[in-house]
Amino acid sequence: MREMLLSERLLYRSFEEEDYSFLRDMLLKPEVTEFLPGPKPFTEEVAGKWFRYYRYCAKEDQPNHVYLVIKQDTLEKIGYAGVQYVKEFDLFEIFYGFDSRYWNLGYATESAKRMKELASTLGKTRLVALADTVNVASNKVLKKIGYIYDKTVDLWGLTLNLYFIEL
Repeated sequence: MREMLLSERLLYRSFEEEDYSFLRDMLLKPEVTEFLPGPKPFTEEVAGKWFRYYRYCAKEDQPNHVYLVIKQDTLEKIGYAGVQYVKEFDLFEIFYGFDSRYWNLGYATESAKRMKELASTLGKTRLVALADTVNVASNKVLKKIGYIYDKTVDLWGLTLNLYFIEL
């Protein structure tokens, strides 16, 4: 059975095999992957690795929750969001990404808030967040939902702003 969550305008469900083409097409857009770790531009092979991770990422010792994000009114697939373990900080993070056709519509903020709620429900009391230093939109979203900037770090080949939040 698929795990599902809701927020005001969005539906979140587990990834299924039929979602591969959507995620692949989204991750092959250079503007979507500009601030993500990995080789640029993403290749179909890299997109496939991300899909397999999103589809099968749950582990017993550090369960991750990754969802396909769908608009409730039209059932369009628009992105992904989740809560996952970051071994470098021994904490969980919320994360999200959207097809560029759905930027600047408040979906990132809505998803970030919903993933923060999910993390709290899962018993997490402190979360980490990472955003590329030049990704203005993601840095704004994290601050808007209550994250506090800590410092800039170099990780995964990127220069990132490191944030924390207490739940």
